[in-house]
Amino acid sequence: MPELTKQEILLQKQGRQLREMAELPGWGEILKPQLELAISHQWVDPRKSKSDNDLLYEYKLAFARALAAQEIIDFVEKGIEEADALTKKENGEGKDKLRESVS
Repeated sequence: MPELTKQEILLQKQGRQLREMAELPGWGEILKPQLELAISHQWVDPRKSKSDNDLLYEYKLAFARALAAQEIIDFVEKGIEEADALTKKENGEGKDKLRESVS
């Protein structure tokens, strides 16, 4: 069975912790929906802006919030996927893509 490097063991542990967090109601019922809302519904009310520069600034802030929210979701999902892949590697279930391309 292949052994994981120290770095892979750390990534696997972090991914497992992310999975535990993602399975909690606080993530699935509260935080993730709020992040998804920030991604898809960042509306700026132009009536509240005193100038075009203020309006542009508010649009930039909304865009930055949406990007940050997506990055958080992606980080959690990628960490979980990496942990799964490392567990498969550890159990000898992963395919060696280099060997497949040579044969």
